[in-house]
Amino acid sequence: MMAKRFLGIATIAALSTIPANGTIARLKALGMTETDNEGSYYIQDDRNIFLNVANINNYADSVILEWGSNGENFGSSVLTTDPDDNTKAKGGFLKKSGDFVYGVYLGNESNTSSLLRGLATGAYAAVQGSPLYGADNQLDVFFGGKASSFKWAVNAVYSSDNTQGVSRDSASAIRGGLIGDKWDAFINLSTNSKSTRRTVLTGGTATAGGVNGQTQVHTFDGKMGLQLGGGYQLTDTGRLYAFVKTFTWEQFDSIGAINTGGAVPSQDGRGQQGLTDGSFMTWALGYGNVYEMGKGTLFTNFEVRSKEVELKYNTKAEAKNFIMPLTVGYEYQTTSWLTLRGSVIQNVYGYRENNNYNVLSALGENAAKAEFGNTTNGGKATLTNSTDVRAGATLHFGKLKIDGLIGLGGTDDVIDQDENGVLDMDRLLARVGMVYSF
Repeated sequence: MMAKRFLGIATIAALSTIPANGTIARLKALGMTETDNEGSYYIQDDRNIFLNVANINNYADSVILEWGSNGENFGSSVLTTDPDDNTKAKGGFLKKSGDFVYGVYLGNESNTSSLLRGLATGAYAAVQGSPLYGADNQLDVFFGGKASSFKWAVNAVYSSDNTQGVSRDSASAIRGGLIGDKWDAFINLSTNSKSTRRTVLTGGTATAGGVNGQTQVHTFDGKMGLQLGGGYQLTDTGRLYAFVKTFTWEQFDSIGAINTGGAVPSQDGRGQQGLTDGSFMTWALGYGNVYEMGKGTLFTNFEVRSKEVELKYNTKAEAKNFIMPLTVGYEYQTTSWLTLRGSVIQNVYGYRENNNYNVLSALGENAAKAEFGNTTNGGKATLTNSTDVRAGATLHFGKLKIDGLIGLGGTDDVIDQDENGVLDMDRLLARVGMVYSF
């Protein structure tokens, strides 16, 4: 115990050292709430290469590493997300060569992809702990350069996972981006997103409806995935931005609605046999300011944001969140080796609305609740307790920077907070990332 306390005190002392151009930890501490931690629309940071790929021109000659392991099990170890308290390992490099920049990044899987595959998992398979696989082993390859009046880049994405013919998941995408003096624009296009799993149903209450020994085939087949966005520098400090992201898919379940013979009433009637359509959409319009103040920087941001999903069973399942968050963040370089930062976020207005979660599989319902929250007995509800305070730090060691997000309790989204502050030595830093510039 004394050793842990000593290590914690030493870490706090070291934490008195780090600044900008960092990792997920930095942007989360300054208020980033993107589901996939894609980056910021108004704060400069190397994480923005996954939002507008043309940013690789601004962060060339660097190595970026994000500490972590396999992420949070979502249903089982084959379907995972990347929350702050159980992060995924990822990282890569960017290198300049003449007028061009190239790079490779490993492990930047999508939380949204995992959540949608959770929605699509068949009802019987969900009860038996056999969800669809999520995209894994993702590879990002970057290439870009500069023209006379703008920067450009493209990014190819590929992911594949296969287990002995029982399951298969594959995904691919391409991103393109441009950055001018006062403007930027990007398009990110999903070119493939498919997942298939075969589950041999075994005995117990989950197969009381007479399907014991049958093979359930359930699939996810992405049809269109598109993200468009951009921004314009209206003033020396202020940037206006907007984006829209949409994804549609088909899912298939060879057996359909679960029947436990009344043994587990809460599971009966979930799911639907055959093909079902699903759709996901999120959009935002926002304005962000960055005020340089000596060794400190003040960030302010106001957004109007909507996010919704629906699954067209005979009884349609749907969920929607509409929020208007206000964010204030501050970053200050206290010494040559330490930068501290923090933020507060609150919804000026917001509501959630959901209906018929109980027709989804058990895993699908958990996925919907994780992304959209829950209202008792469905319907519309005003969001409460939305104030969220975050903090972080960066340690500077010459060309090496180490970012940390100080630990949070409870959830880590801005939709409807239920957090307790955490500052103990076992969980001092919830996320840790490293950037080395060469």
